[in-house]
Amino acid sequence: MKKTVLFVSLLAVLFGACSESDTANPNPANEQPLVRKISYTKFNTGGGIDVQAHQDFFYVNRVLSHTIDYRADSAEFFRTDYTFENEKLLTIKTTQSDHPEAGGLSTLIYEGDNLQRMESVAYAMPWYTRTDFEYQGDNLIQNLYGAPKGQTEPMELLNRRIKQFDNGNIVTTNFEQFAFPPLSFTDHYSYDNSNNPFKNMNRYFRMTINVSNIHPLSNNNYVTEADDSGVIWYDFEVICNQQQYPVSIKRYLHQDHRLVEQTDIEYL
Repeated sequence: MKKTVLFVSLLAVLFGACSESDTANPNPANEQPLVRKISYTKFNTGGGIDVQAHQDFFYVNRVLSHTIDYRADSAEFFRTDYTFENEKLLTIKTTQSDHPEAGGLSTLIYEGDNLQRMESVAYAMPWYTRTDFEYQGDNLIQNLYGAPKGQTEPMELLNRRIKQFDNGNIVTTNFEQFAFPPLSFTDHYSYDNSNNPFKNMNRYFRMTINVSNIHPLSNNNYVTEADDSGVIWYDFEVICNQQQYPVSIKRYLHQDHRLVEQTDIEYL
């Protein structure tokens, strides 16, 4: 069964690549677009709206300071604060307005300029997790480990995600889940020439987020998603502004051209 990951992460081939409608602190004179808001809609099989959410981005001197996640069906929201030093992302702290115990903290560890490890703890959960990053040629490998709180070793390997790059874009992702139930799948992507919404944002931040219908680490935007046998599951319509940054990305089922998801983007 095909799996879809929502953010907490088609027709473009027919309509054209894009129809029109990496530093923590870029040069203040550089007016390259930065993401201000991401809105997400998932449509149910009857054509109505199943899920709605949006995320606002806040900056100080064009450095990302925090984001706030809203859910349309709930008054609750999550705030995520980011701390940087010398262009490196150091910590990610998440809090919930009416449930402080539901938050968490991630600490990032580097080897030179390479992000090596992200250690995370969710306050309300009994588990501690660690993500190790490996760099092998054109591949970025992320291994997620888990262990009960207070026990840092040994840790259980929960899943592995391999991202293969070509021309600055993630063209293949392989996911393998080792924890129960076992799961494994591979996705392949083709791209247009439009600018990725997160193109001008800190690359370490881009390594730590998941956004529906967007690979934040890629330079461009994908327009098809296929499985390892070559079967296309989804097509994407990318609608851009005059600067060739997407303002809306629509996901369609390839089989019947049914709209299933939409991601809308606003910029500073």
